[in-house]
Amino acid sequence: MLNQPVFYSHHCLGWLQEEIIHIQQWAKNNNLKLNTSKSKEMLFRAHGVHGKSAHLPPTSMDIERVATHTMLGVVVNDRLTATDHVNHLLSSAAILLYTLRILHSHGTPTQSLYDIFCATVIAKLTYCSPAWAGSLQSVRALTLF
Repeated sequence: MLNQPVFYSHHCLGWLQEEIIHIQQWAKNNNLKLNTSKSKEMLFRAHGVHGKSAHLPPTSMDIERVATHTMLGVVVNDRLTATDHVNHLLSSAAILLYTLRILHSHGTPTQSLYDIFCATVIAKLTYCSPAWAGSLQSVRALTLF
């Protein structure tokens, strides 16, 4: 199965259908198949544009249009901000901290709790951080954490 991201602008609507057909043909030539049930379409919008996005015709292969998508553990949204990813990180970290509290209440040694914290919470917060850390507002939310 082929997992191929296609990025396009609303100025290239006619080109999009041709590109999907081209990808399907390439996959067929290489003994692969485009998995349309796993394919997603995302329309990237400019900052400050609300409700005025271009209305794209549906693709012939019923590819789902999404506002957010997780790629390699990073949540990407249609505004290319880190807000959704940071919210996901904060939620996951809160669950992990609750688990650490439960372990502490059951008598887990402090050094073991520290090791678990570094292996889970710190690893989750720093994973792929150079890719999303440019959003200062989102990073402020993490510093409050």
